[in-house]
Parts: sequence; structure tokens; C-alpha cells
Amino acid sequence: MGCTSSLPGSHQGIQSSTYSTATQYGQLRLVKKNDPSACKLTVKLSGSKSTLALDNGCVLGPMWQAPKDAWHQWSYIDIGVGPSSGSSISVHFENEFIVWDGRHGRYVFDISMWKLEEGNHLVLVKGVGVKAGNTMNESDNKGRKFVQNDDGTISPSHARHLCLGAEGMPSTSSAARVGGAASNGSQRGRIEFLGLWKDTGDRAMPIKINVNPGNSNQMREGVENLLRELQSSGNRTGLVAFQSYNQIHWSSSPNDQGYKKHGFISMGPPSKSSWSKRRHTSEGITFSNLDGRIDILGGNWQNAVYRVTLDDEAMIIAEAVLVDTSNIKITEIDSLRSSDLDAESLQQTFNKHSGEKFCGQCGQKLKGNSRFCSACGSKQ
Repeated sequence: MGCTSSLPGSHQGIQSSTYSTATQYGQLRLVKKNDPSACKLTVKLSGSKSTLALDNGCVLGPMWQAPKDAWHQWSYIDIGVGPSSGSSISVHFENEFIVWDGRHGRYVFDISMWKLEEGNHLVLVKGVGVKAGNTMNESDNKGRKFVQNDDGTISPSHARHLCLGAEGMPSTSSAARVGGAASNGSQRGRIEFLGLWKDTGDRAMPIKINVNPGNSNQMREGVENLLRELQSSGNRTGLVAFQSYNQIHWSSSPNDQGYKKHGFISMGPPSKSSWSKRRHTSEGITFSNLDGRIDILGGNWQNAVYRVTLDDEAMIIAEAVLVDTSNIKITEIDSLRSSDLDAESLQQTFNKHSGEKFCGQCGQKLKGNSRFCSACGSKQ
């Protein structure tokens, strides 16, 4: 049956992994269907690989770098929730199993000891030894089969009143979310298509993520990486481009014109990608914090270029949050609405919890004990 991390286990001596661990917000557990801590995926699970990104900017992933052993029959890793900075894994859906084909072999999601009850935790499990053929063939598999609900939550197929969740996660309304762009249900920026542009071996834009036709979520990951760079740099505008389906290029420089290097092609349609064997004209990829959407992806040697622009409100929040998120009380950040972004609320809330001082007019961090803002010149 299923295995549990409470069993005495031992690392199997596997070399260090290339993935980060997801531990910041605790273990993945079973919660009631409408519980506020329920995990909601941003993508529909399918036979194609996708990352386990949640609508609050967190991700699901392994809690350890290497698996542990239970009774020399099961290899397992606890599943946790972490920020979106690399702690997720790519999985696919196969006959109700959530499958991870990783560097340690084929693992599936498993409810510990198959106890379908609130509070029980989940692991990634693989059969070894005498159970080597039982990863997806163990009795009725009731602790390893899942269904995705219309709201993005995941429920055990045999206990649909429950779903996967984690109590320690930030809410979807939290602007202080770690590892992703601020999102509180309002639009904080936009994405717009700039057309198809030629590329050659002399790249117009550097490749940031290589083509991976098995990862249908890679376009979203590229945009999220750009958003993080924009927030950390303080820039409001950047570029992201998609070539040969999902080869990704981006730049957080607001004045970057490099994408024009080899000339304009058209506003579409694109040529076929030799990787996906398709023309990508209507992908319909949207983001909760951006107006607009990604429809066109470039074909071979075509960059489908998009401009991403953050509005002023998003940048003011990001400037303050990124100083020291560990000292900011999320309940107070959540209480800030668009109408609250005035000098008094910015200074009192952010200065109180971050230990830094910010300009009440433009939100920029003040230098030293200066009484004047170097960005806008206002007196503090």
C-alpha cells in the first residue's frame, strides 16, 4: 500500500539533484473541498508534462533532494509547497495517476498509507524490490488515483469531498507573495503582441530557456521569470519572445530593441514549429495579473515578441515588498487597496515591518538618513 515519511528511512545515495526542494509552506495534505488552504493549479493536467504551479504563485514539489526507503519495497519523497523559484517538477496525468518521470525514475502521487482522511499527507512513491512493478498496479490503487476539479483543485478519486492543500500557503490576494508577481485579483499590468521577427544563429535576443515540447507550461514560466526580473530591477517594461514553439527569450531592459536586429516578418500567422509539428496561432495563455494574452508562438527562426508593462501601483508594492518579505505581516499588506496607496499608508505599513524607509510620494527606498527622496525630490 502507500508509504509514509514517519517510517524509518534512509537516503539511497543518489547524487545531488537538479531540482530545488519545496518546503517553505509545509507538507501537502488532504483538506476539505472548500477549505481556504486548498491548492488550485493554474493549468489543466493532461498527458503532456506541465509544472504544478498554483494560482497564488506557489508550486508543488519534492521536499527532499533524494528519496527514502520503506521496507525495501517503496522509494518515496514527501511532497511540499514552496515559492515558484524553481521548486516545482513537471508531471503528467495518466489514467488518474499524477506521474513524475524524474531523475530517480517514475514516481506517482500517493496518499500516505492510503488513509483518505483530512490532515493526512502525500508523497511521491515508486515500487522497488519485490514491488518494482507495482507503482501503478497496487491493489485497487485507491490512494494513488486523482481527479482535477473545475476550480483547479485536485481530489482523490475515491474521496472527492477532500482535495490537496497546505495550511501555510500565502493567499491568492497576498501582494507579499514570495517568488512571483503581485496578484490580488486586480490587473497590475499588460502584455501586448509586437509581431513576428526574424532570427538567425546570430541571436537577436539571448536564449533563456531551450525548447522543451513536453512542457506545455513553459511559456508561462518564461513570463513569470521576466516579471521577477522587472520587480527586482525596478523597471516597468520588458520583452519576452517565443520561438520554435516554446524556446524562450526575454529582456528586462526597458529600451531593448535587439529583437529588431534581423527584421520584421508580419503580425502572423507564424510558420510551423519542427518541434511541435504545429502552427501556434491561438494558444490563449492568460495571466491573472496581466491584461492581454499570448496567442501566437513563433515557428522556426521566428520570434513572436511580446511587451510586458507593469503599472505604477504594481511597482510601488514590489519595491517595498522585495526589501525584506520575512518581516512584513501579510495581513497588513492584504489590507492595502488601490485607494490606500497614499503617503501615510505606504510609509507606516512598509517602514514599520521592513525596517527600511520609503518615499511617501513615489514609493522608492530612501538612502541612509536622507530627508529627501533621490528619485522624486520630495521632502520626507
